[in-house]
This record gives sequence, C-alpha cells and structure tokens, in this order.
Amino acid sequence: MMRKSIDFLHRVAILPRTYFSRFSFLTFFSMSIVLLFVGRIYPSSVSDVKFLLYESLSPVLSFASGPVSTFHTAMDNISLHLNVVKENKLLMDENLILKRWKETAATLQHENKKLRSLLHFPQVKNKVFTTSRIIAISSGPFYQGALIEGGIDQGLVKGNVVVSGQGLLGRIDKVGKNFSSVLLVTDLNSKIPVVIKSSKIKAILTGDNSEKTYLFYAPQNAQIKVGEEIITSGHGGVFPYGIPVGKVSGFYDGIYHIIPHVRVEDVGFVRVVDYGLNGVIDP
Repeated sequence: MMRKSIDFLHRVAILPRTYFSRFSFLTFFSMSIVLLFVGRIYPSSVSDVKFLLYESLSPVLSFASGPVSTFHTAMDNISLHLNVVKENKLLMDENLILKRWKETAATLQHENKKLRSLLHFPQVKNKVFTTSRIIAISSGPFYQGALIEGGIDQGLVKGNVVVSGQGLLGRIDKVGKNFSSVLLVTDLNSKIPVVIKSSKIKAILTGDNSEKTYLFYAPQNAQIKVGEEIITSGHGGVFPYGIPVGKVSGFYDGIYHIIPHVRVEDVGFVRVVDYGLNGVIDP
C-alpha cells in the first residue's frame, strides 16, 4: 500500500515536467515559425530588433571575449618565444661556423705570409727548387736541426741548400722517403765558407749549438766592422756565392760574432734548392 502511494506521488511530480517540456518545445518551435514569417514580411523591423538585442548583450559579449583575447595573446607570445629560441639557436650555429672559418682564415693568412716571405729570396735561373714546410725543430746541446716535408720521392738529395726569404737556413744532411733533416747554420758541425760582402774578406762561419754563430780563419789584420753583411763565398762547392747569412754583431775575445738572418723558430716554409754542386759533404 505504501509502495503504491509513493509511485503515485512520483508520477504526480514528473507529470508537470513532462508537460512543460512538451509545451516548451512546441512554444519555441511556434515562435521560430512566427519569427521566420515576420522576418520575411518585415525585414527591417526584425533587423532593428536584432540590433537592439545585440546592443543589450554587448557588455556580456565584451566580458566573455576578454579571456579569449587574453588566451590568444598568450598563445602569440608563446609562439614568438619559440621562434626567438629557434632563431637564437640558428644564430649560435652560424656564429660557430663563422668562428671556425675565422680560425681557418687566420691559419691560411699566416701560411700565406710565410710563403710570401720566400718571394724575397732572389730567383736562381735554371735551378730546381722545392717549397717545403718545417714540421719539427731539434734544438739541443748536441744538434741544431729541423725536419722538413719532402724526401727522395720529391727529388730532394743530401746537400741541397735550404733557404727562407731572409737568407740561409742550412743544408739537408739526411734524406728519407718523404721527409728530410736540415743541418742548421747554428750547429757545431756546420762549416760554411763566407765572405764579407763589402770587403770580400773570406772566413769560415760555424755555430756552437746555440743561436750564435762565429767567424773563424779570418785574416788577423782584417778590418771587419759591426753591421757588415755576411754572404756565402761559394768556395768548397757546397753553397753557391751570394746567399745572405747574417750580420756582424761584435768582436769579443778575438772572435767575430755573427747574428744569423734566419731564426728557425720564425720560419714556417722554406725553399730547398738544388744548385747542382758536388762539393765535399760530411758523411
């Protein structure tokens, strides 16, 4: 009995909702039909009504569009930030590439400067020469030498003269397949016949396994002045005449001191010249 009463009350409560839903649908449908016909008959009046409706709702629409506008602005800022990050990465990559090219250009400029210095050395007609690069320097108390690129495969032979743009560096004393060693003018075993350029006084230039070189066997009454130019004399058949060697720096303890024109530490590239001489070469 109680259950039936509850069911009855439930149906009574639902019934108005059902009728209201049906009535609402019919009402809105009818209003739509009416508005459609009114819009056809009185288009200007309907347009005015629409305008008034929009005008009355404009504050609400303006308020509602605020968050949307803020959202779009935020998205634009995020997109701009991502583009800036991307462009910044591209610029960093380009900057790294430019730095590498700058380093390459500096290296090439340095090598070009060294190669241009060789152009200062006078050309020798009908003589074979090879441009080579110094790859190692041996500077010790027992040997003053350098290792250069080029050997038997490149046509280099023992006794070839090695010069830079400033003057004589030494001569090749050992030849390998693709590399050769140079005995520097500063080595103790280097004995070079030289002459004072102005007075033609002859002497022998030798080193002491340091950066210094000296004149020996000059005439006792020789008048050699500081600053005078020393060149090869051509005697002995090892070096030709006229290669610049150094300048007189002083006279101490009965020995003339000579400053070589060429410091091997300052040289990058050299010219190896075959003068075709067959003089005495130390074994």
